[in-house]
Amino acid sequence: MSRYMSLQGRVYLGKRDANGNPEGLRAIGNVSNLQINMSVDKLEHFESQSGQRLKDLELIRQKSATLSMTAEEWSPENIALGLYGTTVKVEGGTGVTGEQVGGTTLAVGERFSLAYPNVSDVVVADSTPGTPLELVEGVDYTVDKRYGAIQLLRAANDSAAPFVAPLVVAYMPGESTQFGLFTQPTPERFMRFEGVNTADNNAPVIVELYRATFDPVSNLSLITNELNTFELGGAVLADLTKPVDAVFGQFGKFVMV
Repeated sequence: MSRYMSLQGRVYLGKRDANGNPEGLRAIGNVSNLQINMSVDKLEHFESQSGQRLKDLELIRQKSATLSMTAEEWSPENIALGLYGTTVKVEGGTGVTGEQVGGTTLAVGERFSLAYPNVSDVVVADSTPGTPLELVEGVDYTVDKRYGAIQLLRAANDSAAPFVAPLVVAYMPGESTQFGLFTQPTPERFMRFEGVNTADNNAPVIVELYRATFDPVSNLSLITNELNTFELGGAVLADLTKPVDAVFGQFGKFVMV
């Protein structure tokens, strides 16, 4: 067995069942950095008889650990984990009618977002009582179908052909995946790292954490000149469903094969 270690490998996460076991593990894609930070809180005692205040006791009061990783794969599961969100899959195929956009005034160049992206069969009308005026694409407005947005080419008070705000839109949404922010409680996962020690002929290394809770993404970079990554981190908790074991404990284990 080599005295040196340089690890690479795959990170798997899984929800825990009632007995603390993973229900199923999912690879989260390429992880460029993975760290476990362990710490203890100590009570230090200093004697007060010799005149030198010598430390004569250290008592561990608390043991704790944290986890941090840099993930690169923007899968729906990873995004939902980092945003504390619920994954909503919009299948499309059900038409939307009567969606109102715009306020009391409609100016040239204003852009209005629809409730769904990836749209088709867009029809835009105004709010003229009785017989709404149907606007003409390319003359009165343009449609960004991929992003689901309408941009006005004419103002509502155009003297040549005025129209009445707000606009009323009908369209067909396509498939999309959406996430809410902060809609779920703190996620807790079983984590397993299956790695190889490249300093020892790719000898297998396994690390398991029984209970890892994740903080929300602290910095979601939306515009950057680099490859987008996001940091996942949180606390490693003791699994009290596991027996008190002097060998493996209740936090996890490190295995060299």
